[in-house]
Order: sequence, then C-alpha cells, then structure tokens
Amino acid sequence: MEKIKQGLVKRGVKSFLLNGGGNVVGVGKRLIASDQADYKACKSHYCIGIASPKDGNYASTKSDYEAVLVADNKAVVTSGDYERYFMDAQGNRYCHLIDPRTGYPARYMRSVTVITKDSGLADYLSSALFLMNYEDGKKFIAELDDVEAIWLLSDGHIVTSEGIKNKDFYVFEKERMYN
Repeated sequence: MEKIKQGLVKRGVKSFLLNGGGNVVGVGKRLIASDQADYKACKSHYCIGIASPKDGNYASTKSDYEAVLVADNKAVVTSGDYERYFMDAQGNRYCHLIDPRTGYPARYMRSVTVITKDSGLADYLSSALFLMNYEDGKKFIAELDDVEAIWLLSDGHIVTSEGIKNKDFYVFEKERMYN
C-alpha cells in the first residue's frame, strides 16, 4: 500500500483513499462531499471504521464498526483475530497471527489498529502489537513518534494510546468506547 501511495503522489495525485482490506491509506481530504455520511466530519474528510468482531463480548454491537476515525493523510492498519482465521474439526478457532513464544495463535486481544503516516510501518506495528499484551504494547507505542493505536480487548474494552486525542485526527466515540 505504501508503494502504491508513493507512486500516486509522485504522479501528482493530491487526494485519494486506498483500501487494501485492513490496510487503508488516505492522502489529502475528500474532494466530493458525501451527503450519506453518518458523521458530519465524514462529509468532507476520509473516515475509516474499525470493524466489530460481532461475537464474544462484541456480539451485542449495534454497528458494523466499533470506532470511526477521520484520518486524512494517515495510514490506518488493523490486525485482528476475526477476519483471517480457520476452524478445526472440533470448532476451535485459530487466527493467522502466531505468537512466536508459544507457537499458537495470539490471544491477547481481538484487534489492534495502528495510525501513522507510513502504511508499511503501520502494517508491521499492528502485527507486532497483536503479539504483545496490551500493557507492553501501550508502553511500546508511547516511545514512538507520530504513531497511535486503538485496541479492541477480548473483555470488550476499547482503549487508545495516550496521544490519540492530541493529534490531527480524531475518533468518533461509540457508546462502548472508553479508556
């Protein structure tokens, strides 16, 4: 995604949104207003939703999204256990992200979304953070410049990195979104 973004920018494209399924990149801001946007800001900005797992502690969600954020000029990449997985003959579910310490799928959270300018970095970090517990991930993100994260924890809590409220993007908080 980052290479595609760089190629479009190099060719003079000033505003676009790329969606690579869990890896979304926005450059510029929306040029054509949307009258169908659910949120006022989404009429003139690129809005990106963080999909709900729709099961476990997220089964009662009324929306397809747990959070929606405006992220003009940002990459938003999510790693989770509810899009890419397989089921064994006994009905056990295994996500595609394997914890190298155990050799089994990671089970620290449902998903983690990373927001930064570089899509490649965001992709790497979302996978790395998914393989860490939330506390270690939050400390790790706090040490990085211009990188923020949103975690959907297994217990239904949705938490954000500390700096997310102070950046040039913002999150539309759903009724279940809290730190």
